[in-house]
Amino acid sequence: MMMMIVVRFFEVNPEGKVPVIKVDGKWVADSDVITGILEERHPSPSLAPPPVVFSLESFKTKAPPDFVIAGWAAEIARRS
Repeated sequence: MMMMIVVRFFEVNPEGKVPVIKVDGKWVADSDVITGILEERHPSPSLAPPPVVFSLESFKTKAPPDFVIAGWAAEIARRS
């Protein structure tokens, strides 16, 4: 029984990639494509993380995020 499942899986997905879903009669085995399809069909709540936007103005008005400060500190330490 298990061998039949494995054989069937590789019949629909020769690369053996996961995740895999069937959409409109076609098998899709690319997670980015799957996410795009799900986003298009079910836009809320979003599966995609919000874009990170930095501008010069944002740095003038508020402190940079911790990961930016950590990156600067690491770069300064590396150059010292």
